[in-house]
Amino acid sequence: MKVWPGFHYLPGGEDDPAPALPASVCLDLATGKAFQSPEALVRLYFKGRPSPAEIVAKAQPFIAQDRRIVLGNEPNLPQEEFGGNANDYWDWFKECCQLAPDADFYSAAPSPGVPGWEKYYEHPGANFAYGRTVHAYGSLQQIKDICWLALTSLP
Repeated sequence: MKVWPGFHYLPGGEDDPAPALPASVCLDLATGKAFQSPEALVRLYFKGRPSPAEIVAKAQPFIAQDRRIVLGNEPNLPQEEFGGNANDYWDWFKECCQLAPDADFYSAAPSPGVPGWEKYYEHPGANFAYGRTVHAYGSLQQIKDICWLALTSLP
């Protein structure tokens, strides 16, 4: 298994004069700078819970480019409006994967600040993900613990 720590290029970061990083993460709204990296992961921007057909249609240009794609962002945060729990996310994710079986879909990272976030990594639905993403913040020990759980709970 490979682990790629990637810097997130935010919209407006397209003019960054620094050379491309070895790995990057970007929103589908601003891909130019990130796609200069040899390894890039694109996160489809959305709020709520679009139908699997809608999100797969949004992913098609990136699937055609053979890009790695993250389906969502912190689905356990109320602000992201996905709603539900880990079971709901993984049922939705599985349906997306079934609609695009050749896509490299990565799971959304849950927010480790929300109780029960661990369930998103421990859920058997994680078997459908091509890869996982992690949001790690807090103290150094908290970051290590979050990353350790994400890595060791792999199916």
